[in-house]
Amino acid sequence: MVKISMALFFSAVTVALLCLSGCGSDGDADDGDHNSIPAKAVIAFKTSLPVGSPEKIGSVDLVFELPTGVTLATPAGTIPTGANGLLKLSGEAARFAALPTATTSIIANYTPATATSNATVSLSAIATRTDSGQGMDAGVFATLTCDITPGVTVTTANFKPLSSALIGNATGTKLFDTLGGITGPASASYNVTLQ
Repeated sequence: MVKISMALFFSAVTVALLCLSGCGSDGDADDGDHNSIPAKAVIAFKTSLPVGSPEKIGSVDLVFELPTGVTLATPAGTIPTGANGLLKLSGEAARFAALPTATTSIIANYTPATATSNATVSLSAIATRTDSGQGMDAGVFATLTCDITPGVTVTTANFKPLSSALIGNATGTKLFDTLGGITGPASASYNVTLQ
């Protein structure tokens, strides 16, 4: 009886050990480890206006510098846009573009890094209407998906706006221009998400 109990005990321990060795992680799979190295950076470009402002955004022009090791999966020149493009209308611009009387366009150019300068993106978005309506509301208007070179450490603080200008549709005047010294009432900014 004792021999049978000992044999059953060792059999149970062996089965348990086999189960544990087969159920664990080998460390190679993505187990939800939040310390993984990001491969993509998604930049969400946005505008803002004071609460209650009657103004609408008619156009946005900006130049943005990408950090070392951040590139676009496209050659120098025009950045692909649209549903499958790297640059997409989003947020307020996408909502505006869905209006039957709205015309929204976005175009951007990519200049890859050189030995002496980082890569840059020059972007222009225009929102007009064929009726008496105005432009788009302030908020996120475009997203750009970038690649991060393997082995390069990038933080969101490494991204750098160089210049931006906003023109209002209601007045047709500049609402913000970093090069012209116009600091309001609108502003332009961005959020970067590392993935």
